[in-house]
Amino acid sequence: MNSQPKPGSPANLFWIAIASLGVLAWCFAPQTWDWYQARRMARMQPCLGLELRPLIDSTPDETAGSKETLFGYEFEVPWRNVDAKGVRHQGMLIASNGHSLILWDPADRQQFLGDASQSMQHPNIKDAFASALGNDATRSNYDLLEHVLNTTPEQISPILSKREANGRLTLLRIKSAIYCNNGHPVFYSFHRGDLNCLQIGEPGLSRDVEVICFDGADRELNFHFSARQDSSEVLSQREINRVIQTLHAVENPSVGPPVGAAHNSN
Repeated sequence: MNSQPKPGSPANLFWIAIASLGVLAWCFAPQTWDWYQARRMARMQPCLGLELRPLIDSTPDETAGSKETLFGYEFEVPWRNVDAKGVRHQGMLIASNGHSLILWDPADRQQFLGDASQSMQHPNIKDAFASALGNDATRSNYDLLEHVLNTTPEQISPILSKREANGRLTLLRIKSAIYCNNGHPVFYSFHRGDLNCLQIGEPGLSRDVEVICFDGADRELNFHFSARQDSSEVLSQREINRVIQTLHAVENPSVGPPVGAAHNSN
């Protein structure tokens, strides 16, 4: 007498259900965990839900100011009586009105994808990042930062592939650790000539604004604008626009930032 359970018996249905749950868990558990992590991060940092928006105000400040040169780049600031200070990899300009600007040495900035101006790079670096984060995010250093700032928790779903969900969570974690840990900034994008720029923060709402531009060779130019706490004047978008719109490389750059140098007024 055959004692084996029939195909439609409760025992067989039970094991079919267990096997199906196992397959579903193997296929979707990692993505579901990434989705849960993203939602938990969103509750702790509302800034993660922000995406890039275009910068509308492109008008530069036309107040009489001065020309400055840092690390081989010349630009104008709408400030008089500017004091220049510098260390090896950082140049600082401090105005009498309490506003200041810091530029990090572009040659010293460490890029995720390396320096695109150098032909000799390890061939697997970009491939490794592309495998983890996706090809669109790793076309250039600018594209990588743009994807970081545009990634939100809502973009992570249990129905994504494992690689895509994990890649987006990685971008979200970078955004959380570097760009969302100092309050709730605004993210802007704009372009000027061969410069692709991203702005973190909004003048008037914050005393600190970071502008990161990438030139045609994908080299990073990182500016940090700030206003002293006791300054009576609020940092404006037009001041920032004046600096970025007049920025250009000089033919005979100095080795480092000027210290106590004279400035040309205009």
